[in-house]
Amino acid sequence: MSTIQHRPPISWIHCRQLLLQIHLMNLPAWSRLCLLLLRFPGSAGAPQCPACGNTTVPYPLSTSSSCGDHNYKVVCNASEGKLSLNVPSGSYPIIAINPNFQSLTIASPSIGPANTCETPDLHEGGLVLNSSLPFNVTSSNTIFLLNCSSLLLQSPLNCTSQSLCTNYLAQDSVGIPCVGKLCCTFTAGGSSTSHVVAVSDAACTAYVSVVDINPGLPVKQWSFGVELQWAAPLEPLCTSQTDCDSLSTCQKDASGNDQRCMCNQGYDWDAISGTCTAMVSCSGDSKCGGRPSGPVIAGAVMGFIAFCAVTLVLLTLQSRRRAAKAARNRLTKERQEILSRGSGGRSAKLFTIQEMKRATRNFARERLLGSGGFGDVYWGVLDDGTDVAVKSAKVGNMKGIDQVLNEVRVLSQVNHRSLVMLLGCCVEAEQPLLVYEYIPNGTLLEHLQGDKYDAYLDWPTRLKVAAQTAEGLSYLHFSANPPIYHRDVKSSNILLDANLNAKVSDFGLSRLAQADLTHISTCAQGTLGYLDPEYYRNYQLTDKSDVYSFGVVLLELVTSQRAIDFGRGQDFVNLAIYVATMEDEGRAMDVIDTGLLSEKAEADTAPAPLDAWRLSSTIDSSLPGVALASYHSKDSPSPLLQGHSRKQSWSSEVGGGGPGDNLIQFATIAGSIRRVIDLALSCLRDSRNDRPSMKEVAEELQCLLQMLNVTSSRDGGGVQFAKNVQTSRVSGVLPKAAEESSGSAGVPSSDTWSSSYTAATVVRSSLSSPR
Repeated sequence: MSTIQHRPPISWIHCRQLLLQIHLMNLPAWSRLCLLLLRFPGSAGAPQCPACGNTTVPYPLSTSSSCGDHNYKVVCNASEGKLSLNVPSGSYPIIAINPNFQSLTIASPSIGPANTCETPDLHEGGLVLNSSLPFNVTSSNTIFLLNCSSLLLQSPLNCTSQSLCTNYLAQDSVGIPCVGKLCCTFTAGGSSTSHVVAVSDAACTAYVSVVDINPGLPVKQWSFGVELQWAAPLEPLCTSQTDCDSLSTCQKDASGNDQRCMCNQGYDWDAISGTCTAMVSCSGDSKCGGRPSGPVIAGAVMGFIAFCAVTLVLLTLQSRRRAAKAARNRLTKERQEILSRGSGGRSAKLFTIQEMKRATRNFARERLLGSGGFGDVYWGVLDDGTDVAVKSAKVGNMKGIDQVLNEVRVLSQVNHRSLVMLLGCCVEAEQPLLVYEYIPNGTLLEHLQGDKYDAYLDWPTRLKVAAQTAEGLSYLHFSANPPIYHRDVKSSNILLDANLNAKVSDFGLSRLAQADLTHISTCAQGTLGYLDPEYYRNYQLTDKSDVYSFGVVLLELVTSQRAIDFGRGQDFVNLAIYVATMEDEGRAMDVIDTGLLSEKAEADTAPAPLDAWRLSSTIDSSLPGVALASYHSKDSPSPLLQGHSRKQSWSSEVGGGGPGDNLIQFATIAGSIRRVIDLALSCLRDSRNDRPSMKEVAEELQCLLQMLNVTSSRDGGGVQFAKNVQTSRVSGVLPKAAEESSGSAGVPSSDTWSSSYTAATVVRSSLSSPR
């Protein structure tokens, strides 16, 4: 279906063309005025839909096939003059639209029927957006989940009596049916893939959302609703040139699938106003379009001067000047702060906005590497040919601006091979820009999930990534002055370079700690699935909060599963709870990614498929704390073990260079994976005092990595590996029973690890409380 567009008045066309030649008349002031006016809606381009009652419908929202962009469809009830948004979970009234921030707010569903604590969209799973459409839930929403199951007590939600949802129930009569039931609070959205505010009979049956909540205000003054953000629209579709105006041409777009009104040379597409606007860089000798004749220019100049004089009177220039002045003052203050670093830190190089535009080709869409809740990251090339990544806060998002500036403060204090390197920043633009080294191989999450990279990460590589990440975090905690708490450790914030070396990134939520303080009190932020539960209870941040998050990353490396996955079932959405439950049942080795072990299980040593095997832990007295693997199928033991004692020394298997070597290598892999699982569970202990420090974690992983490399070199094989284990272990991190087993003459049973280690039970301790 074509989009009909109206041609602009002739004075606007002349004004745009005049801008291309006005420099010849030495009138730079009028050029700036023309540019200001050209940015206003009403220029030639995609048609804006008529108002629905008293509500303006900005582009690209579409109420019919003849206006707006059909991918941004909303419904106008002409009789009532009200807008609504239809999504898979139902129809929701639109109560506010902010075209500058490309967002709209829909009304939260009511709670009811009477005396029933549930929302009408309960049976649809809550608010569910169509993931194929360009709408997502923003991070400005604070969600109150009501009538919740006790299973959520261990989740990274604030379900305490001090949470904001408790204040809401106490002050708002609408929530009376939910009073006395468990309620939880969390911040939703913040990602282009956030499409759901979930409720269910087994978790929480109702929800209420507040936009940009201010806890200091009474509940009656809160802004209730769910804020949604729409992605910037593409150029309008067309079938022929008649569908386009004089500033655009109907032709194939970059994908080659659709015909769109593509802006002519010398003009750029403005997604906010839905128009083609003149490029700032156009000059008289550039090829920005044809030049009008002399009489036309003269007439246009006179009309232009009169039109601009009237427009200048109508515009609220005073408020714009105040805003511009405040912005310049803010930028100047930040620039001075960066340049006046103390001797403890290093100054960040300052780039100009012109350098950033050249590097990113004016922040072209094809240079976009990714988007987060508070900003975008672009690939750029500096004038000297250096590849860089440029991070920008979203326009108008003050939280994003604060986080980008905070990242400058943090990264200016550190220098470590496992931390992404800050090259400089730019504070001239409306939103500050961060420039740091370009890491070309994506994130650890993308490699584990196979989202973009097909190459499988073997266990030595994963262990190396874990060790390097732990070293970087340990540096932040113990070597940086003052210490730095990352606060958002997760697999998507661990970048991999061309050699698969780890680089910790995204320090937007990080905090500098004072040396004489043991914690920082702060508002809870971070990512679901990685947050320290104790952090949500007391809002106190310590280095052990990063240790907890890193424990979840270790489980991701072992299992190749996501930290939060609704596909595992309602009881095991949280990966930490899932692995802890399997540990309690003595089946922790069942959660391992089978590909990690099948790499070492060759055909001559494997009597049955790998997924039919089980690892039974036997701890040799010469190999303290390391699980040896004995293969057995469901029907018969491995031929390697028939006629042999489970306590048989490794040296008897090593000498022949045959199947025994494969068994040793397999046992080495399995043993190190077992120890990483135990290390992860120790990081996830409920009490911070019971968790190891990041330095201890880094030393333990480095020890495992060295032992794995020694065994893989086959210089001495398993015998040398056993010696390294015996002399290089780190005490106090792994379970006590594993320590004591080294001195025992007997062989512990196969459930030694699960029976002696109680950290998994602590991780799940609050799950037993009734609803």
